[in-house]
Amino acid sequence: MSIFKKVFDFYINSSAHVAISAYCLTRITLFSIDIKSEESVADFVFFATFFAYNFIKYYDVFLRQYQFLNISLKLIFLLSLISFLLAFSFFFRI
Repeated sequence: MSIFKKVFDFYINSSAHVAISAYCLTRITLFSIDIKSEESVADFVFFATFFAYNFIKYYDVFLRQYQFLNISLKLIFLLSLISFLLAFSFFFRI
């Protein structure tokens, strides 16, 4: 049960649920107004939302106390950095 709690806490702390909901809302909007677009738009929204929420939430923590972060926050930092790079690449595919 402990591993499930750690995974769920990571999911909540990384704001992945917000990025997933933004992705779904984008896909539903594109479908409902009948826009035939590439997958790049929804992917950009997912990765940009993931990066932006974590940047706003943890900017001070990352900037001031990076040496003292636990493994969970370091993983969030790494995933946010990867999300920024992916959002940047999807931006140019749109």
